[in-house]
Amino acid sequence: MGRKEKVIFILVLLLAFSLGIIGSNWGLPSETLHLQTYHPDEVGVLVSLQKMNPKRLDFNPHFFPWGTFHFYVVGVFLYFLSLFKAVTLVPSKEFYILHLNEIDKLYVAGRLISVFATVGTVFFLFRIAEKLYSRRTAIFSALIMSILPLSVANAHYMKPNALGVFLIVLTCWVSLRILSDQSFRTYALAGFVAGLACATKYNGIWAVFFPLMFHFLLPSKGRRNTLLIYTFLFFFLGFFTGCPYSLLAFKEFK
Repeated sequence: MGRKEKVIFILVLLLAFSLGIIGSNWGLPSETLHLQTYHPDEVGVLVSLQKMNPKRLDFNPHFFPWGTFHFYVVGVFLYFLSLFKAVTLVPSKEFYILHLNEIDKLYVAGRLISVFATVGTVFFLFRIAEKLYSRRTAIFSALIMSILPLSVANAHYMKPNALGVFLIVLTCWVSLRILSDQSFRTYALAGFVAGLACATKYNGIWAVFFPLMFHFLLPSKGRRNTLLIYTFLFFFLGFFTGCPYSLLAFKEFK
């Protein structure tokens, strides 16, 4: 990649980040004057995290309208931030009612994950288009994705949408390697990431078709169909890693 193209690509990534970060403090509790934001679904993430008891290794969110992997990503990120006193984590709702600025920070931190996921989507979409088409097409694709209204909107919510799209695009990028590397690692990794995509939002199950598609684009001579077994095995492993209580608490899940 030439210097000019690198600069343009970096600017596109910065654009995606900027469009996501600008306005990420919209509709926070300090504005609404209660513990919810103007988006009614965001509070569900914090409520699900509150129901967990890490000291007893109980990570059941008791909430399964979409996959739970996003909850765990947000939870780990908030815990990491709490180590540096960037956020305050306490089980008491009363504390946050009296300190709305503290729960503001939790929402903004959760939205940052969506911003980073959106930038990651733009990055890997560029890599996919560059591999399949050309660098110019890749830059154009990345630019379109960075300004796509729905993508920009999802970057402003503490919801699984942006992370789910990122994992689907990442599955495509990993699966693309099948055309040049028919190894156990490639097939297994593609399946595992697809499983995480499904564990983030259930409609992410369609990501598993990427390794299938690229596998059957290979010449039939020498194509080892048995490798797809690893893809499906690791798909289920990825799903149960990101959504373990779909199995451990099956009665709740169903």
